[in-house]
Amino acid sequence: MAHRSTRGLDFGRNLLLAAAGWASAAAGHTQSSKVRPEFEVVSVKPAPTPVNGVSSRESVDKGLLTYTNFTLRRLISNAYGVTEGQIVGPAWISDNLYHVHARLPAGARGSDVPAMLQGMLAERFQLAVERGKKKTPVYVLVIAKGGHKMKAVVNDDSGYGGGIRRIDGRGITMATLAKLLSSRVTDRPVVDSTGLGGRFAFSLAWAPEPDDPSVYIAVQEQLGLKLDPRRMLTEVITVRHAERNPTEN
Repeated sequence: MAHRSTRGLDFGRNLLLAAAGWASAAAGHTQSSKVRPEFEVVSVKPAPTPVNGVSSRESVDKGLLTYTNFTLRRLISNAYGVTEGQIVGPAWISDNLYHVHARLPAGARGSDVPAMLQGMLAERFQLAVERGKKKTPVYVLVIAKGGHKMKAVVNDDSGYGGGIRRIDGRGITMATLAKLLSSRVTDRPVVDSTGLGGRFAFSLAWAPEPDDPSVYIAVQEQLGLKLDPRRMLTEVITVRHAERNPTEN
């Protein structure tokens, strides 16, 4: 199935925690003896078969977390703080689409969401995973010769969007950019090694190879960054069991 992913530009800072902040939170919650936080209400439904490609969207609005046209692979990515390329499982987890609507409990923080997602996936999809580390091919995101070309953002305006072969970002961390590149445009995980803190605004557009610019050329020419192929020890999430049809709401 060919996927075309688009995201609105007005999700706000809370949603951006899904990259850097959520990754560490997910690991912390799985090791904690505390009671796992839960969504107040969750609706999970298979999405209709798309006709003209797939438009995926995620948002947080007044305590309601929404995932539209998400694969199970992408839900696992958000739950465990890894890129989609770090998930090993049956082919259908990248094909079947779902709509998820979840109400956050009062006082919940963005860092609580991964643990809530893990619980929801275990309950509704009977998901069982194994976490491990493996030396795998990755792209390391580094600063290209001459320095980066992105604009630093110091206000609270943040979000990302775009369309097929395009990412428009404002207030984006490099960890978030690495995750977007991992899940949308490269064939392997992307690891941020830029050393750049803070948030940045940029527009990145590319064409399918062999046309120019390919995403690898575009990243260097438009952002002043480089995707350096290497092999590294990375976390791998292996799906041991999952049901295609989630349990009823």
